[in-house]
Parts: sequence; C-alpha cells; structure tokens
Amino acid sequence: MATLFDYLPADAVIVHEAALPQTLSKAWQDIEARYEDRRHDIERPVLRPAELFLEPAALEAALAGFASITLDAFKAETELHGAAAEVRNFPPARRRAARRRARRAAVRSPRCVPE
Repeated sequence: MATLFDYLPADAVIVHEAALPQTLSKAWQDIEARYEDRRHDIERPVLRPAELFLEPAALEAALAGFASITLDAFKAETELHGAAAEVRNFPPARRRAARRRARRAAVRSPRCVPE
C-alpha cells in the first residue's frame, strides 16, 4: 500500500507538534483496542491495524526522511539559555489577534480635532 510519504517530494518539509510521539502512541493504543473488540465477529471481519495504518515506529521512520519543523506552545528552555539556535518561540495566536484588533481600533477611533 502507498502512503502519503510516497507522494511527497524529497525536499518536503513536515510541520508537526512537539507532542506527536505521545499522540501517535495513544492513537495506536486506541486502534489496537478497537481491533481487539471487533476482531472476533466472523460475520463482519476486520483487517489488522498494520494492514490499514502505519505503526508509530514506521511513521516516525518515514518522518525522519524529511526535513521537519516542530511546533511547541511553551517557551523552550534551550532558547532562554542560547543553547539551540533552531528553536523559535512564537506568541500564541490569541495574543497576536488581540494586538491586531487593538491596532485596528486605534486607527479607526475618532481623534480629537481642535475646533
């Protein structure tokens, strides 16, 4: 079976959250649990999870073949101490949106005009 990675160009950059390994592990546990619940029904057979999905180790190996950007919502300690130049912290979207609204409101508000 082909995967998404078979269709991506070799120079593709993968953007993912820092919690991806934990999320993959939890999702795989849920998939296996559902399979165990339903695999005994001979009237409605189901395929093994490995026939339908990439296992977490295989997915991580496929991801390792591409350049990647990891997003993390928390400030990285390494950047605070200057240990890792590749770590960048971005403000949360809510703060940026609030600043943008404040700037727009300042531009649109009527100014005091002397008579």
